[in-house]
Amino acid sequence: MILFHIMSFSNNLKTELFYSGIQQKKLSEQTGIPYPTITDYINGRSLPNIVNGVKIAQALNVSVEYLVTEREIDNNVKQATTIIKDLNTLPPVLVRPLKEFIHCLALLMKRNEV
Repeated sequence: MILFHIMSFSNNLKTELFYSGIQQKKLSEQTGIPYPTITDYINGRSLPNIVNGVKIAQALNVSVEYLVTEREIDNNVKQATTIIKDLNTLPPVLVRPLKEFIHCLALLMKRNEV
């Protein structure tokens, strides 16, 4: 049962980080949660205590309930994450504008404006 909750949190955290454009390091700085701990949450290796869960939810402007509720991972997020990883093979001068475009597109998709 706990694995279910860990994976729900991990998947929802990945999705919100993607949509918000917040990097793991920035989330760590905003919440005061150590970077390796944030990485463990993202990779599904651990689940935050209630204090850290609230800090993360506040930083991402979502509810704690949203972060721990099971939902299917948005296929668009999966595809965009793969594309962003592939972008890192391009020259750096091209990568930033493309990442910004993908981020904006993802926000519009989240709001159902595309």
